Parts: sequence; C-alpha cells; structure tokens
Amino acid sequence: MDAQSIDKSLDDCLPILSALPLEGGGAFARVEAALDMLLALDRILRNPNEDPFVTLTGAVTRVAAIAEAARIRAREMMPSDPKASAEDRQSVAELYARAWTTYSESTYDHSVGLIEQRLRANGFDEAFFRGKVCLDGGCGTGRFAIAMAKAGARKVVAADVSEASLAYLGRTMKRYGIDTVEPVCQDVTDLSRFDTGSFDFVASNGVLHHTQAPERGILEHFRVTKPGGKYWLYLYGAGGIY
Repeated sequence: MDAQSIDKSLDDCLPILSALPLEGGGAFARVEAALDMLLALDRILRNPNEDPFVTLTGAVTRVAAIAEAARIRAREMMPSDPKASAEDRQSVAELYARAWTTYSESTYDHSVGLIEQRLRANGFDEAFFRGKVCLDGGCGTGRFAIAMAKAGARKVVAADVSEASLAYLGRTMKRYGIDTVEPVCQDVTDLSRFDTGSFDFVASNGVLHHTQAPERGILEHFRVTKPGGKYWLYLYGAGGIY
C-alpha cells in the first residue's frame, strides 16, 4: 500500500467513523481506530529505519475493518427471524475477525499488557490465577485468555464464534509458548456444553452487548461460575453507560 492508497482508505473510513455516536459503541469504535493509528505513528517515530508504509498499512487495514463492522452494528442489534439471525451472526463474526486479526505482534502484546494491568489493579494477580480453571467468553483473538494463562491459570477455555479469531489465537499461543489455553468455537449466549460451576474465574469482557441475547449470555456465564468464584463482566451501552 502506497501513500495514495493509504489516503484513499482513510478518506473512505473517516466519514463512517465521524457519523458514529459520541457515546457507547460509537465511542468505542472511534477510540479503537484512533488508538491503532497512534500506536502505528509511535512505532514509526521510534523506528526511523523501518519502512513506515508497512506499519501504516496494517493500521489502516484494521481501521477500515473497524469502520465496516461499526456500519453494520445497527443491523446486528435489530430483531429478525432465526435464519436472518444466523446469517447476521456469521457476518458479524467475519467482520469482527477481520477487525481483530490485523494486529501487529507489538500492538497485540501491548493490549495484553493493558489487560494484565487492569487485572492486577482489581486484585487478580499471579497469586489469584495460579492453578485456576478459567473461561474467556467471547475471547476474540484471546488477549484476556493469554493474560490469564501468563498469570498462571491451570487451564483457560477461550470461546468465540469466529474461527478466524481462534486460528489467530492458536498462532499466538505458539508464539508465546502457551499450551494451557483451549480455543473453542462457541456461541457465548449458550454455554450448555459446560457444566454448572465449571470455572473458578469467568470473563466476559466487552462482548455480550454485541449479541442478540445479552441477558441469556449473562446468566449462562454466571451459571458456569463456581460458587465462590469470580465473574468479570464488562458491558457498554447507549448513552455512555459502562
């Protein structure tokens, strides 16, 4: 991708991102897109001998995927017949996979580090995770799962509907030398394959509000959490409510 192609791609993306609301999911998409570009520019400034277009191409490709995913967000959340719901779910899975699997290794590692900081700030450190069985519901490319595995979890089930995202996670596990994460292709609003009370720690980090059955998903995650276990639930919604 040359400078002209990068300019055109950004020109196509910016109107879509600019039209998004300033709160809730719109704010999230805007921040994610801006963060990718800032991290790319930071890398370029720190590595003046590298080809800047390689870094910019990755960032712009991901921003374009975020913009496309955001454009269909309203359709994703609309009620529809079961056949349409299945088609929409697959379409959304593919779009989010495209958005999340264009990470550079450095950007991915940085985001894992941010999750590790959040966990430690909330009292979930290596001493907490050591030996525990955990679930990352709606794992995407598995940043949360990787963070838990690094902290010493005995096993982490990483569930997501996107096979592309899980394949990315599989490659990342090899890069990290981690074999305690089990990727599972699974709709996280139906966890019936798992017994009640199966997990010491269950995480649903910014996922269930994207589904057509968030309440069912919340209850399912709670069901598979052991009595006395911990359930990490993060949601956002219209009006900037987190």
